[in-house]
Amino acid sequence: MITKVSVAIERELRHCDAFYISVAFITEGGLAPLKQVLAELRDKGIPGKVLTTSYLTFTEPADVTLIDKVRNQMQKNI
Repeated sequence: MITKVSVAIERELRHCDAFYISVAFITEGGLAPLKQVLAELRDKGIPGKVLTTSYLTFTEPADVTLIDKVRNQMQKNI
């Protein structure tokens, strides 16, 4: 059985107590499959961090803003 990476990551996130994600860059397409599960984790008060870089300016500012919103809401829930 072949499983997409995003499906495996989502499955692991749904069963975690905390999470740390490290990526070279963030794009809307890469973030889209995880938006729902990240919102669920936020609502459950599960702490997490996303580490990224400005590598070749691939990271889209709107997606960093979304991560910031999720992070701020997570910090308020802790």
